[in-house]
Amino acid sequence: MSKKSGCDDRRKFFKIIGFTAAAIGLEQLLPSFWFPSSAAYAAGPKSCGPPPPAAPRRIKGGESFPPLPLPATPLRRTERKREPSPPTLIGKVQYGEMVWGVDAKGNRFQYPDWTTDPSDVKSLLNWTNSKLGIRYRPVEMKFKRFSYSPAEMPVLYFTGHEGFELSDHEAAGIQRYLYDGGYVIGDPCCGDARFQEAFVREFSRILPHRERAVLATDHPLFESYYKIDRVRYQVADKGRFDKPPMIEGINIGCRTAVFFTRYDLSCGWDHHTHKDGQRVMPADALKIGSNLITYVLACYQLGRFLSTEKVYYQDKLNTRDEFVFGQIVHDGDWDPDPSSAMNLMKCVARNSTLEVQMKRANIDLAKPLEVFRHSFLYMTGHRDFKLGKAL
Repeated sequence: MSKKSGCDDRRKFFKIIGFTAAAIGLEQLLPSFWFPSSAAYAAGPKSCGPPPPAAPRRIKGGESFPPLPLPATPLRRTERKREPSPPTLIGKVQYGEMVWGVDAKGNRFQYPDWTTDPSDVKSLLNWTNSKLGIRYRPVEMKFKRFSYSPAEMPVLYFTGHEGFELSDHEAAGIQRYLYDGGYVIGDPCCGDARFQEAFVREFSRILPHRERAVLATDHPLFESYYKIDRVRYQVADKGRFDKPPMIEGINIGCRTAVFFTRYDLSCGWDHHTHKDGQRVMPADALKIGSNLITYVLACYQLGRFLSTEKVYYQDKLNTRDEFVFGQIVHDGDWDPDPSSAMNLMKCVARNSTLEVQMKRANIDLAKPLEVFRHSFLYMTGHRDFKLGKAL
């Protein structure tokens, strides 16, 4: 090879390097529509909180052969492997229709309402996992692919601003899920009244004979992990103030199965706040959220046990002059343990000479003829009740 041809090859090489460097620099010189930035790709609908962090990158494991004559046993490289996923605890429900919003530039866009706090429950579980020394994860779920079994995910989490309506199939599935030991948490983002109205309406339809009431300050929720006596609130027209925790609940058996707040917790779980709406400040919101998780974990097995309901096989028969369990119906939570009556009647039949009819009669005290037809009446519950003046 001649000296001239070698020089020509070197010139071609340096020309290629120069063109490459110039092309790399064009992103800085040409208009942005030729080379859009990564921020432009990431721009999306404005939400109440920051997006969730990106999933960690993993190095795939591989195999290599040692420098030995075949046959040889492959040796696995000492690289990081993907850890097994932690068990699912909370399912964030994907529900409702797409809604319209307006960004800072006045442009309209559509987004699903349940995503207004993208990282709320994930941030809560990360924080709670570190505090309690546990390891659970949340998922986003749709009812179309849900088994309605608490074994799949013990908690369903509803949040958003807009109203919503559940189908009859979804309402029946949630009712079965709650009676089987599941839990539901309802949180209106920014305390929006539209979500509050929809949640109260739908769960009154799902559990029509179960009272929804503000939980007493001595409820186990408020001392399951943190002792919570006072909570820091913020309301748009009132500023910040302290008062006792205001969480509403619906009991099934001796556990609270549905939790509902009228003050936003999700923004606090996501470690941010703003002046709109009504909310619990982040420090107290995280404590309430951790207590909710602790309560669910502590009562999960109890809920599964209470889901086994005893069958009264003489329930449709006329009441005879035999021992019948009469339970008084009042305006409180009058039936916290549906299986207790059957257990008592079996014990009486086994250990006495009474003729026992395996039947429980629900007694309305406003009907005297029904009251005096039974020689045994039973009354129980957790909360206060009121009897009519005629009684």
